[in-house]
Amino acid sequence: MSYVKKSAIALGLLAGMGAWKIGKKKYAHSLYDMAFSIHRRPPDQDSWLYAMPYETWHLENKSHLQLQGYYLDRPEADFTMVILHGYHDDAFRMSSYAKTFYETFNCDLFLPDLRGHGASQGDVVGYGWLDKEDVKEWLVRLHEAHPGRPIVLFGLSMGGACITYLASEELVSEVKCLVEDCGYSSLYQELDFQCRQYNHLPLRLFAKEVDAIIRQKAGFSMYEADGLASVAKARLPMMFIHGLDDDVVPSQMVFDLYNACNQEKQLFFVKEADHASALQEDKRAYLDVLKQFIDSHL
Repeated sequence: MSYVKKSAIALGLLAGMGAWKIGKKKYAHSLYDMAFSIHRRPPDQDSWLYAMPYETWHLENKSHLQLQGYYLDRPEADFTMVILHGYHDDAFRMSSYAKTFYETFNCDLFLPDLRGHGASQGDVVGYGWLDKEDVKEWLVRLHEAHPGRPIVLFGLSMGGACITYLASEELVSEVKCLVEDCGYSSLYQELDFQCRQYNHLPLRLFAKEVDAIIRQKAGFSMYEADGLASVAKARLPMMFIHGLDDDVVPSQMVFDLYNACNQEKQLFFVKEADHASALQEDKRAYLDVLKQFIDSHL
């Protein structure tokens, strides 16, 4: 092969490598923008919670963000149910769960808007990882409002992931058990699943670039947000719920979480349920199993 041909091939390879590096950075930025952008919506004024006599609570968190939550009282409640919403939702859009739990259990309710959602400040989605610190502060407020009243933590989707991250944390003594519904096992695995679903590419091809952007803009590494590692060090009993037809958070994740959990645990799944629909698909069984779990730990 002539020197000219060899040089041309080398230049072509270098150009290709340069284009690939530029392409990876562009893809990483587009993935970050898609995944971490906030999408606020006005409160759902037709929701059950909006029509109820709730109190609006305010909190300035350690990052100096103004957060908002909603407390619905019930005199002589047996416990407080804290309900954490999912990605791009808010407290009022968890009204169907709030109404069902309020009518099923003798509980009062607290529903926060997670950072970057609803009326709470924040420029990025916290994916449950950043939010766990805020939830811990809200729990202190609940402790101060009702010392000794038991607390059950419930989270859906991203809120469910937040529950898994809280599993290894030291919480106020009133918290008795944790319930996660269709939360993902880790942020890396969830982003990888979404990459494969929408772009048919594994996250590992862009992981270094994506993680660098998350560190810079969101202030944490996607590798830190590991629910499997957290539940392996769980301090409290946990219940894991999932729909087996989930096409947003694959159902394998709930089995991975359940198997990793080192505490007393309960698994409940609904075969025909897709993402965040297990309660709607099999309401009676869902509430029966949930009630048994809660009653056994209060």
